[in-house]
Amino acid sequence: MVVAVLSFPAGIAAVSAADLPAVGYTKAPVYADPNPSGFYVWSGSDYQSINLPRYNLGPSTQVGTSAVYGSQIVNLDPRATGYGLSGGIGYALPFGTLPAWFGRNVRVEFGASYVDAAARTNGSAQYPTPSGGGANFILLNNTNVFPTNYGCIGLCNTTSVLSSSYSSWQINGRIVSDFALGAFTLSPSLAVFGGNSHNDQSLAVINNNGFSPSFLDSYVASTQLRWADAGLKAGLKATVDVTKSIKIGFGSSVGVADRNVQLAGTDLFTSIGGAPYSLGSSLGLSVNRAALLANLEASLEFRPWRAVALKAFAGLNFDNSVPGIQAPSYNTTSIIPGSINFQRETSYYAGGGVVVSFDP
Repeated sequence: MVVAVLSFPAGIAAVSAADLPAVGYTKAPVYADPNPSGFYVWSGSDYQSINLPRYNLGPSTQVGTSAVYGSQIVNLDPRATGYGLSGGIGYALPFGTLPAWFGRNVRVEFGASYVDAAARTNGSAQYPTPSGGGANFILLNNTNVFPTNYGCIGLCNTTSVLSSSYSSWQINGRIVSDFALGAFTLSPSLAVFGGNSHNDQSLAVINNNGFSPSFLDSYVASTQLRWADAGLKAGLKATVDVTKSIKIGFGSSVGVADRNVQLAGTDLFTSIGGAPYSLGSSLGLSVNRAALLANLEASLEFRPWRAVALKAFAGLNFDNSVPGIQAPSYNTTSIIPGSINFQRETSYYAGGGVVVSFDP
């Protein structure tokens, strides 16, 4: 028998972000017999646009001559672009294997996905200098503030560049069934999933304080975020036949994940204004957090042959806890080191796939 199964996108998300949609979105077959059963495989690829958390390490404005920590000067919001790959295998259980209240065309699926994306984000800023002030550089995990009190001539100028490299993989298992509702077929699903994501970033900042290059201050940072997810997700998809060979579908899913995050970072401040000076620091942290994940997707399926289905899709992924870097701060009496923060991010994807079904 033949079962029509739609390939799934490999995107997260972000972070989103972040999380990937469950594999193997499925729907009732166009040409299937009343009691379909058998194996099927799918594969897909897509374009990814992944929003990463805001990055604001580096200098801050200095208030007056007291070296009081002000606002961050560098505020970069990277969006990484790249590709996603997905694939898997499923099996439609023979009719009568499970009680009727499970629905028809019950399927068990196992899939995997991978996303790779990168971004290069440039920034520049001008800021007025309070009387006797310049910029502060607070290192990731240091006990001192390093003000650069050259006193800008007019406006101070800062330029920065951030390189981001993001990758994510996921495996999952899912059970799906179909329920007819008028012209629509509703396909609820339940999935368990696990995976790992990496976000490696490097920042370079030049602050000239309004002077010639002989008075440059520079700051470089390198941070690596790793997070592992394990969770559960529920989904629902509605499909409708446009013709005997064309279907459209709209799906969504909501899930939770237990997320373990690890951060490793190093940074270095260097000044060649007046007496040359440099100092570096390092930071390592780990934290656990629950993450809320959601997905929306629209799809179009075309079946040119009985055992082959082609699919185009587009969608978004939402993640309420994408890990990012919290810049260190100074409260006039002590330094609060850098840390891990969590930001809400929405990412987008679009692509296509193919499904091949096999009669038992």
